[in-house]
Amino acid sequence: MKDKIHIYYFNKDGVSIKQKTIKTNLLRLIFCLFLISLVFIGYFTFEYVNLKENITYYQNLDEKIALQLDEIIEQQRQIHTFAEELNSLKQRLSELNEYEKKIELIAKVDKKVYTEEILGVGGSSSDEVEPFLLANAKQNSILHEMYKQSAELDYESKKQHKMLDVIVKFLEDQKTLLSIIPSISPTEGWMSSKFGRRESPFINEKQEFHRGVDISTPKGTDVIATANGVVKFVGKNGNFGKMIIIDHGYGITTKYAHLNDIIIKKDDTIKRGDIIGHVGNTGKSTGPHLHYEVHMYGIPVNPQKYIYN
Repeated sequence: MKDKIHIYYFNKDGVSIKQKTIKTNLLRLIFCLFLISLVFIGYFTFEYVNLKENITYYQNLDEKIALQLDEIIEQQRQIHTFAEELNSLKQRLSELNEYEKKIELIAKVDKKVYTEEILGVGGSSSDEVEPFLLANAKQNSILHEMYKQSAELDYESKKQHKMLDVIVKFLEDQKTLLSIIPSISPTEGWMSSKFGRRESPFINEKQEFHRGVDISTPKGTDVIATANGVVKFVGKNGNFGKMIIIDHGYGITTKYAHLNDIIIKKDDTIKRGDIIGHVGNTGKSTGPHLHYEVHMYGIPVNPQKYIYN
């Protein structure tokens, strides 16, 4: 093998003008260095591309993590808000429960006392919802407990609503009952004859049972309805003269007799205090007065027991 390589340079006429000799070992060294350079350049190029791809990947990953952390913080904020709302609802229901018991006591509503208490709302402490402190399992557990208690509060509120409906109906019934009780005087004047046995005011007549009261007052004095009701009779009725009968419901009726005139009609709806006529002296009467009766299921009772004014 030759140790040297000769390189000749020729001009355009083909005549040799220069010669250069290169050792074979040097050429081999240069070639090896060239190959090594190519390997290093290829390696570093590959590493650079790979590093650039990794940087892009981790940048994207950081952005995703940042978004997920923002979502976690927002979820924890919502959990905290939800917990505060649940606690507020629980407090309002507790106050309403106490208020209801006071109403029951005042109104004397007969019903069973609550045996179930409103459950406390746990898992709402601000320490438990600080960012990054809640693991998924813990967060899911809190959400599950909160939804469970939300359902319990919903049930409690519906039960509360039903019990308040009972109280409202009871009070409405009481109001209705009070409105139909004949509890005021039917006219102004003084009581000239009471309920029960009495000497007849007419000559040659024996004792009689007086089924109402007589209130003496000047002719033309207003006569008012003593309770709410519906007019069942208006007109003349023998010895009673001009008379009105009002049906108040629950078996209660009132009668107003010896009237001078009547200003209502049959089937009119009347309220307590409405003027229904005026005192007169019609029928069998010794002078201007109002004969007033109260009946319970057709039986006359003492009107004085129902007059509170």
